Amino acid sequence: MITPDARIAELERLDAAATPGDWFVEPDMRSDRVGDMCDSENGYRDYLAGFNVNSQDAEIIGIEGMAASDQDEANAALIVAMRNSLPTLLAEHAAMKALTEPFKDFHGDLPDYDHPMRCVFESGIQYAVELLAKELGVEHWEVCDGTEEFDGDLGGTMVNIVCVSLPEDEHGDRMFPRDVHNALAAMKARVGALEDAVRQYRNDMQWLPEPDSRDRRIKMIDAVLEGGKS
Repeated sequence: MITPDARIAELERLDAAATPGDWFVEPDMRSDRVGDMCDSENGYRDYLAGFNVNSQDAEIIGIEGMAASDQDEANAALIVAMRNSLPTLLAEHAAMKALTEPFKDFHGDLPDYDHPMRCVFESGIQYAVELLAKELGVEHWEVCDGTEEFDGDLGGTMVNIVCVSLPEDEHGDRMFPRDVHNALAAMKARVGALEDAVRQYRNDMQWLPEPDSRDRRIKMIDAVLEGGKS
């Protein structure tokens, strides 16, 4: 399978080896004798034999067999158009490759707003934003705008997506990630304090005089403590 780079290299080789452009299509007009050669009343007639492809110095590149149909004229025109356009297309490909090459495995700042690669980066950013929303199950979110910085608007939009996926506080307001973190930390502290109190209560149960009641309550407390670990 020919790689794109190999195909471009072959086109560059053919371009360099071929007759320089511009080429153009010229009707191949010919004359032919009508009637008997000895008939003085009949002379020559002109007719369209086909189409030639010429170079700029009128050299006939030659398209023998290019007949006079509309399809053949279109074929000749395509050959000319491709040859005349090839140098420009190759130059544009080289220029675009020079622009994109520095951004392979790129992890730096975004290109400037007028850079040709800017639109590519912004498309990737939009994809990442939508992927985040999809993974969190968020269908509607508020786009952040007005920070006067691209990073600020983007960061605000992503935070908004995350916040929509989080629970509400006791006032019905959406919680920010730091609020959820603080709430979980406080809950963990309360659970730890409760476990300490239960353990202390278990130790106090050791002094109950009734063995059956004491053992039954200790087993219940152990079950509660074990369930808190899972």
